[in-house]
Amino acid sequence: MKKFIAFVLYVVMWFGPFWYRLRYRRIKTINNPELGTQLSLVKLEEKIDKLLTGFSYKHDGMKELMDAIVPPDYAYYHLMNDTLYDDCDGFHAGVYELVRRSGYHACLVTTLNDNVMSNHVMVLFQNKQTIYLVNYSNVIKLFSLNTGMSISKKEFNSKLIKACTEACGSPSRFRFGLVFTKNRWYKRVNLYNFFNN
Repeated sequence: MKKFIAFVLYVVMWFGPFWYRLRYRRIKTINNPELGTQLSLVKLEEKIDKLLTGFSYKHDGMKELMDAIVPPDYAYYHLMNDTLYDDCDGFHAGVYELVRRSGYHACLVTTLNDNVMSNHVMVLFQNKQTIYLVNYSNVIKLFSLNTGMSISKKEFNSKLIKACTEACGSPSRFRFGLVFTKNRWYKRVNLYNFFNN
């Protein structure tokens, strides 16, 4: 039954981009200056900690259930200059923007779990041959590859499932990645292909 509920949510979330486009069409793009050169992991972690000080956790209301994500530039701006009242997806949208502007290959990862209340959004990013998972202020090293080596899809998914399950405290059933285009719309990406190009 739990797997069925997670699957139903997964199907429903496919319609999220349509509602997102309608709901956020009036929020103007916030042109934050680019951060320039790639930040070291230590500096990146310091900036993520700073973003957390501008965050106040608030459950999504009915309007947010079909998209659950504010535009990353909007989230980042409020985390840096104000207070963002949102839940995991809003905070991690801001982290995604920071990580992306810091020169890393990144995406949001949504995990739908056995315990529906533990469904979560985090950030995955790549630094050289290492993949990291950001869960609030925790930057978790998932795995590293030697130069020229690749990882099988099965091994990639196994490590990601384990990390998502540990982060959420409930078995992770479905995971998908989201990236945002320059015009602020998001699209789904296959996580294995995204990090193995």
